Amino acid sequence: MGKEHDLIQPGVTRRRGVWAAVTAGTVAYTLALLGLIGPAAELYVVERDAGALNAQRRALAAKYPNSAIHYPEADFTQPAALALPPLDGLLLANVLHSVPFDRQESVLAGLAERLASGSRLILIEYERQQGMPWSRYPVTYEAFENLAAAAGMRDVRRLAALPASFFRDVYSAAAERP
Repeated sequence: MGKEHDLIQPGVTRRRGVWAAVTAGTVAYTLALLGLIGPAAELYVVERDAGALNAQRRALAAKYPNSAIHYPEADFTQPAALALPPLDGLLLANVLHSVPFDRQESVLAGLAERLASGSRLILIEYERQQGMPWSRYPVTYEAFENLAAAAGMRDVRRLAALPASFFRDVYSAAAERP
């Protein structure tokens, strides 16, 4: 099992259910999530890039051919436009850092509204203070605590942290919708 599994696993409290994954085209996180929630779960893979969405579709179909997986091509930064049912869980892996600081709270709040009461959002981000070309608006764990609280979420906690190759640590955190 890879680092993706190690970052997500502490946040998955039950198998099955309806989940969504927003992973910036990184299929490894989506595969790890589906492995943890189980092939009987229903999964929505949200991606705004058609090529990345097709890559996810191919990889997931090869490993989980009988799973209920939906592939909406959509922009996660427009949560009101996402056609998703109430979710039992939502994975945001390395995507919130692409949202300008002044919009992160509203985007996170809009995504949290897609969660059923008592459901969990799992965030994976880099623990860095300064932006880079591919991570312009970094989301430290402390920033996530503040964003999640402002979005009305509770039980915010760090799940895991692992060293990353070019950055500081990559961390995972969870927050629950009341």
